[in-house]
Amino acid sequence: MKNTFGAQIRALRKQAGITQEQLASGIITKSMLSQIENGNAAPSLKTLTQLAGRLGVPVSQFMAAEGQPSPDSALGAVFFRRICDELASVDAISANDREGARPLLDQIVQEIGLNTQALSSAELLRKAGSCYLDIPDFEAASTCFAACRRLYETNKLFVQAAQAHLETRHLYMDRYDVAGSFAVLDEAQAIYAQAPNPDISFEVELLYYRACFALAFNAGPISAMQSLSQALELSSKGNLIYYDELLRIKAQIFLDSGNFQEFDQCIQDALLFSKVSHSPIYPRIIAMQIAGENKKGNGKQALELLAQHQQLLTSDDTMPVNRQRNLRLFLAAEAATAYYLEKDFAQALRVLDDVDLLGYHRYLQYGPDLAFWCERKALYGQILTASGSREAGIDIIRQALAKLQELGAFREQAATYERLSSVYESIGCYQESLDCLRKASQLFKCPLYH
Repeated sequence: MKNTFGAQIRALRKQAGITQEQLASGIITKSMLSQIENGNAAPSLKTLTQLAGRLGVPVSQFMAAEGQPSPDSALGAVFFRRICDELASVDAISANDREGARPLLDQIVQEIGLNTQALSSAELLRKAGSCYLDIPDFEAASTCFAACRRLYETNKLFVQAAQAHLETRHLYMDRYDVAGSFAVLDEAQAIYAQAPNPDISFEVELLYYRACFALAFNAGPISAMQSLSQALELSSKGNLIYYDELLRIKAQIFLDSGNFQEFDQCIQDALLFSKVSHSPIYPRIIAMQIAGENKKGNGKQALELLAQHQQLLTSDDTMPVNRQRNLRLFLAAEAATAYYLEKDFAQALRVLDDVDLLGYHRYLQYGPDLAFWCERKALYGQILTASGSREAGIDIIRQALAKLQELGAFREQAATYERLSSVYESIGCYQESLDCLRKASQLFKCPLYH
């Protein structure tokens, strides 16, 4: 006879020598406990946790052991859905109260159990890991993803195991650990290699992140472009996964190198595909187009594009809160850059003040996000200098540089040194300007990345 939660609870209760009334007291009614034990009702996650505590066993025991309810059984499925709901609730809480979400998430993960043998727990652990990323707690997230990977590998689900392992990249990216980040990619590739059948979507994903790392860690545009070319070829043969995002990154490389003709073609292709396919990254591609106009020095055109797409760029309620904030900051920075190009320094500063740029760091705990903010903070300093507040502006840029050095964000440091060089040149400090350019050049040539 197949066990259920109720059968296990009854057996443990009798083993402990307590009555239904004693077990139920202060938790649920005796009648409800009787229904649960008879398999006529399913306990809530909270109730099951309390009953398990009173019985002196971990709640994960009700899912893990052989002969206990499988994920396909009625009660097992209900339990699975309840934990999913709990995780969704934590995810919603963490958007506005990261510290408040942590104890709830810790409790849920304890209930799932990191050493569980139930395959159904793998997806729960992966969702829990994603919740930890939002808090963020990258150590705890990586622990969940590692447990998830072990379950998938045990069941010879190598693609899923590789996907779970790939999620651990956040721990190394947060620390700007170049070797660790690329090692995760290589390890995920090795796990995937054991899969009996190819999965083009995951192969594209691996190449996509390899290109992203090559850019983020300054491994060079050539390396990034090689990965992008392979990914685009695979994507076009498969289900076009990441296709517009791959084009967007390719456009970024052309923009960084000043190849505006190729940039325009690439961004137009990305916009067309993204719009036709109703892609969620369509606003990000428009934002890239706006950045392109600023890079070309076309501040007026950038402002026109911002006004044209303002509602689309700010009305996506489905986007995670942290991405909404980053997009808002990105757009504010591009608007400020456009006003700076048009020499309207007061309006440029007003735009950045409206998003509280200097206080924005309180929302950011992820290394790459902080580096992103530091670059925008340096922009604030540059505009402040142009408006006449030289000492204050240069001090802000140097504060941004100090934080970037602490993070180990070499690429962003180089870009900020270039910005500071431009500031020194504008005020006639040519030796200081040259020194900053030399430092930027040294960072771009850092042997760690070549």
